[in-house]
Amino acid sequence: MKLILFLALILLLAGCSEPVPIEELDAFEFSITERDYYLGIGYWPTYKTNEIINNDFEQFSQGAEVAYVQIADNMLDETKDSASLEVKKDWLKKAKENNKKIYIALECIEGSRDKIKSLPGKEVESFADVEFREAFKAKAIEWAQTYKPEYLNLCVEINMLPDIDSESENFVSLYNEIYSEVKKISPETKMFVSYQFEFLTGDVISRTKKSQWDLIEKLGEKQDLIGISSYPRVMQTPYNPHELSDDHFLELNKYATKPIFFAETGAYSGGSIFSNSSETIQAKYIVRLTELIEPLDVEAVMWISLKALPDIPELKAFIPDWFFSLGLQGSKNEEKLSWVTWKKLKSLPKN
Repeated sequence: MKLILFLALILLLAGCSEPVPIEELDAFEFSITERDYYLGIGYWPTYKTNEIINNDFEQFSQGAEVAYVQIADNMLDETKDSASLEVKKDWLKKAKENNKKIYIALECIEGSRDKIKSLPGKEVESFADVEFREAFKAKAIEWAQTYKPEYLNLCVEINMLPDIDSESENFVSLYNEIYSEVKKISPETKMFVSYQFEFLTGDVISRTKKSQWDLIEKLGEKQDLIGISSYPRVMQTPYNPHELSDDHFLELNKYATKPIFFAETGAYSGGSIFSNSSETIQAKYIVRLTELIEPLDVEAVMWISLKALPDIPELKAFIPDWFFSLGLQGSKNEEKLSWVTWKKLKSLPKN
């Protein structure tokens, strides 16, 4: 469910900094009257000008208490797509200046989720690789030292790695080393990994179709939170993530020994394989999500992206069209029903 594929084309993109005039939309109603969790929104920069970034931040601030960035292709090689990396750093600086909480998600496995993140010029076969361990640990400590984030995810969707069972011990030892070092310089930072929920449960999108709940225990007690990513009903027809059963997330209560951090979630509002998907379906998922997590101890909920991908040929040539619809806003700040619904959720009092 990643949006990282488009980052290679950052410098090709241009856009408008002003919202597009639209008809006023009415948000859906919520059954809850207050919330116990923080709200955050991911920022995947497609533009670099200060004017556009400032406008995006103003929009973001209307819907979030937590600024979320994901460090992907350039985690171990900052020469890759350095322009977008600089925008993310500026975004985090702006978040700190405006008293927003910060969530930084680090990718220790590739975006394809089939292997460990490569070093420059070297494939990495195991988390036991000394060079990888030192490089990854150094970068994690650097991000923690620079931004003192409230939340630090040390591996996005770790359970999607095919060899995670055999590699869990090696990863845990690396995780524990980083955890100890980060706590020395930023003791208030809450650290964890994120688990892809549909893989945890052995859902239809899982490679093995077997549950992985034991991984939560394997990864140990130094998880300050239990990170979860979830994109319900991704491959089911008709696409109806807003019609999930009441017990959809309840199994988490059996295995989560710490509060749950929804590290990313979202629903599509369009796309060729989701023929019935719409802005209405996307907005209804937001409402349904609040109902489904009500029985859980939830720290925060992150929506994957503020804005949709720009509809340009260079991106459409290699990115599936449904990825363009995950944003709460359109690519030029157009209002969507999901955005006004999300802002209404943000307006509810937080306990």
